[in-house]
Amino acid sequence: MPPKPSINAKKAKLYNSRTIRTELSDPSFTDKEKLSIPDFLKTREFEIRSFEQSQLNTKYASSSRVFQSLPRTLRRRTASHNVKRIPKRLRSRAIREMQNSVNGQPEKRKHQRGRQLYRLQVMKKLLKLGSRLKLMRGVPNEQVLKDQTIRNRIKELNTQIKSLEKDRSSPEINNDLGSYDNTGVDEFAPRPKGNLKYHKRQKNFVWLPTHVWHAKRFHMTKQYGYQIPLAPTQKCFKAMNRHNKHDAVIFDTSFHDKLIIEIADNADFIQFLLEITKYKKKLPTEIVDGTKSYSDWIFLENEKVAKVLIYANISLKKILVSVLPSLFMDIYFKIKAKLANYKSNTTINDCRYSLGSIDICGPQALPAISKILHLYKLENSDIQRTWRTLAHNTDSGLVPIGTTLSFSVKDPRFWKRPSRLPPSASDISLNELVIALNNETSSNIDSDSIANLLSSRSRNESYDGQMSIKSISKEFNKFYELINRSRIPLLITKLAEGSWSLILPWYWVLPIWISATKVRQIKVGGLKQRHQFNFENEIPTFPYDFPFLRDGWLHNNAVGTLTEAKFAKLKQSHVDISRPDFQNSSIISPFKCDWTAIRNIIFLKKLSGKTDLELAQLDPGFATHVGNFSTRELKSLHDIEQSSKSISKIYTEEKAPEISIVIYCKNNEFHKQFVDGAYEIKSLVDVKMKQLPVIQIAIRLQNKGSISDGARIFLSDSFNTNPEGFVTSGAYNLNEGQPTAIGLIRADVKKLSNPTIYIRNIGKTTFYPAKFVEIK
Repeated sequence: MPPKPSINAKKAKLYNSRTIRTELSDPSFTDKEKLSIPDFLKTREFEIRSFEQSQLNTKYASSSRVFQSLPRTLRRRTASHNVKRIPKRLRSRAIREMQNSVNGQPEKRKHQRGRQLYRLQVMKKLLKLGSRLKLMRGVPNEQVLKDQTIRNRIKELNTQIKSLEKDRSSPEINNDLGSYDNTGVDEFAPRPKGNLKYHKRQKNFVWLPTHVWHAKRFHMTKQYGYQIPLAPTQKCFKAMNRHNKHDAVIFDTSFHDKLIIEIADNADFIQFLLEITKYKKKLPTEIVDGTKSYSDWIFLENEKVAKVLIYANISLKKILVSVLPSLFMDIYFKIKAKLANYKSNTTINDCRYSLGSIDICGPQALPAISKILHLYKLENSDIQRTWRTLAHNTDSGLVPIGTTLSFSVKDPRFWKRPSRLPPSASDISLNELVIALNNETSSNIDSDSIANLLSSRSRNESYDGQMSIKSISKEFNKFYELINRSRIPLLITKLAEGSWSLILPWYWVLPIWISATKVRQIKVGGLKQRHQFNFENEIPTFPYDFPFLRDGWLHNNAVGTLTEAKFAKLKQSHVDISRPDFQNSSIISPFKCDWTAIRNIIFLKKLSGKTDLELAQLDPGFATHVGNFSTRELKSLHDIEQSSKSISKIYTEEKAPEISIVIYCKNNEFHKQFVDGAYEIKSLVDVKMKQLPVIQIAIRLQNKGSISDGARIFLSDSFNTNPEGFVTSGAYNLNEGQPTAIGLIRADVKKLSNPTIYIRNIGKTTFYPAKFVEIK
């Protein structure tokens, strides 16, 4: 047997570094094998306490002020000079630190004098009158809210207050908070009047019910006539991914505009639903009677418009439609024109500012939100048992999409802290519930609650006696007398996998929201987080991933304009113009997804009648024109690329489509011919008038690499070819642990068997092989 090799010095050092020495001679050991825990702790008490003290000393060694010792979730940018940004329990200490520090106390402002002082005094008088009007349960009229001098506004307020003092028996609103139902019947609803102090700030962009809460914690964006939360001020990309996987994330989606359509005749009611939904022959019974909701595409004039939420109840003769705000006007006018053709009585109610909504997603969505939703007088009912079973289920994957519940809840602010629903012996199991929910006959709709939610008068009555936080704190000892004063009707429905939506009256959104944010499992997200979650689950997001729709097309063009303007400001030393995208920038724009150029090139190749190989081999070096030099003869790829730029100048009697692409439809004859390669392009006018059929795909790289927005999609890794599609959303996917993307590609790749595509980012030269699947 050969001798064992000697251990070298490097291995010996590694072995010794991983060895932990033990002291077996310690009196705590019995028989040098067993350790007596009490004796060991007693002998090491001083060392353990010193270790704990050193940890505390280390924590506070680098922080000299109280706001520096706060956890990351409680830190505020202005906490160093504004004690109101610090939690209440630490404010007294923060004030002492500011007084003791040399530069901590901010300088006192000089008192205003003269005209500035007078203006402040007049403004203070105006706000006092506004508060007095609010306490008298009145709403400022249109004259007060118009752009006029402060003196005239004060006169109008005095006049309105005097008229209310004469007749105190009939106030304009039924509460002290200024809550009222703001619905437009067969007309657009006026903007919410809100607080007089902040009225001018809402002149062009309406505040959501939770605006003040969000403005302190979020970056805000002005879109669609609203101020919408964009993303938290904290860095939270990975944290939000974890919460979406394990807990719950909520979004204030009150900017989704709502319509309530009333149709008196049952036949017209069903016919209207058939015309706007994907069902063309027969509607499911559960959608007609309100057992389930419809969350899919809406069709108007036989065209897909957008994905919407529709809840219909034939017994109430009402249809609730929740749409994205950018599409509200188009859908409103098209539905109104459609209703004009019906013989029965029809009404369309604009509920943009009378109905709000909250979306919640994640496995803990229902268990978390159930901690603040206390049902109103539904003890031992089927609805309560269903709700209790769902509230104890942490995986709603088995629950079918469209499952809907409707009930009334009490004001959650009367409870100091969230409380979990206790289990009951009468609760049904999850398997029995899933079977019942898939049964068309099962219903979890409280008829009174859904009627109150869809009625303007009942929504206004729900605000009767609505209390402020201060009044609730004062009268908290009357808890059992006050909890039944408020009755909030709401509708909760499942939109997609693990995502639910709550629809409730506009001015009840804030009380529900503030109570929900106190639940430990719930975090708050904005528009960026919704885009992130959809991307990680390979779900397209409107409008970013929908350039074949009007809003997506406008968004793509806007991104291109902004990117080009930013690029023009760069120094030439920072730009590598030798990159392929910038060499051909006049043909295919490197700043956006240039679908118009791709469409022109694909159709011009078909018009030439030559294959790609024939076009690449022939390069005459000069242009040949036909007729009066208006049409260029297509002999090479250079001719096709140059002709694609001049197609926009071609005059046609018919109006060319604004959008150059269209989503593939299997029932369209031209689309089927395009996939088979049997279509014809007869002239340049055809190139301009026809839209390129595309399909939406989810992309995954085969090897390592990176994908960014606007990346080009190729069928070969050659620089001599033009892209076949574009990436609309591309980034690192935390769910997959690798970069993924969502994009669009020409529809005729469907006929290829298991094709490999190649991704190249803008301005780069590296191709990444990838596989894709079609998103239906």
